[in-house]
Amino acid sequence: MWNMFRLITVILLFLCSLLTIFPVPAKQLWYLAVAVTEFSWIFLIFAGLTLTWSLRRVKFRIVSIFLGILSIIFFLFPIIGAWFIGRDLDSRLKKTFAVKESDLNTFHEHQPYSLTRMLTGTGSKKVSHTTYEYAVHTGVNLTLD
Repeated sequence: MWNMFRLITVILLFLCSLLTIFPVPAKQLWYLAVAVTEFSWIFLIFAGLTLTWSLRRVKFRIVSIFLGILSIIFFLFPIIGAWFIGRDLDSRLKKTFAVKESDLNTFHEHQPYSLTRMLTGTGSKKVSHTTYEYAVHTGVNLTLD
């Protein structure tokens, strides 16, 4: 039973990894494709765990290892692509739009992509907000945050 569960898990992860390189065939899969490409490191961890699990079992070993390695490679595509784009993005944007350092007074990163920041977050601060009352309808204050 566990061998079949492992094989089905590997096949599902492989199918999810295909969403990182091929266009999405249906609208419902688009949501999954966004999750897979934005959080591919989570799926990469699951693929690595199932690959490790497949190394210890005999039944369906070759198929599971082959699909697991392909899944890991495909899940790495968004991470590697973001790194390639981000490594010289700052200089290309400054050159293209003629922006100086003194013009950058907002939240700005010189290196837009970092593996550690992908895992820990951007570190941006919370923005304070103000609540405005824009109408009173049947005794209820309608507010805008």
